[in-house]
Amino acid sequence: MNSLLLKRAKSVVLRLENAALSTNVLSKHLSPNASAPLIQAYRPLWPDPEYFRGSVIESSTESLPAVNLPPRTIPDSALRFTFKTTFQPGSAISYTHLRINPADFKVSLKVSLSHLNLNDDERLIFIRMVDARFNQGRNEVKLVSNRFPNRLENKKYLIYMLESLLLETRRLYSEKSNYEEK
Repeated sequence: MNSLLLKRAKSVVLRLENAALSTNVLSKHLSPNASAPLIQAYRPLWPDPEYFRGSVIESSTESLPAVNLPPRTIPDSALRFTFKTTFQPGSAISYTHLRINPADFKVSLKVSLSHLNLNDDERLIFIRMVDARFNQGRNEVKLVSNRFPNRLENKKYLIYMLESLLLETRRLYSEKSNYEEK
């Protein structure tokens, strides 16, 4: 019986020593600047100067090339976004090592063609460009993104993608009209 108590006491002492060692190691990593290298990978990648002003990564963004964003032509009221949320860490089968299910970042955008302000020829060009993303029965386009590990970034990217598609559609239509005149 005494040997059993001694073994238990030794295991308790070892656990306490290990806990003391781990708290010393953890205390080094709990400083405010310790997580900066890890957080930088998850910072929003959208070029927003207000976000970067006065931050640690402000100097690194100065070396990035300028991004030409297309102008916004579609009001937010015409765009419908859908998100998915799961209430379990990772997925029960596929992603047990992750704390967050990767499908939680997936964002889909639906917009009706009537809100895009396209004439008939531009509409045909646009439908050809989006191909299978166009639902003919509902007369709407559905774009999906899970490119970034952040819903907000995926939402901004979908708006950027839609505006770029519209810009390219109008450019192709103007080239088509130039060729028809000659």
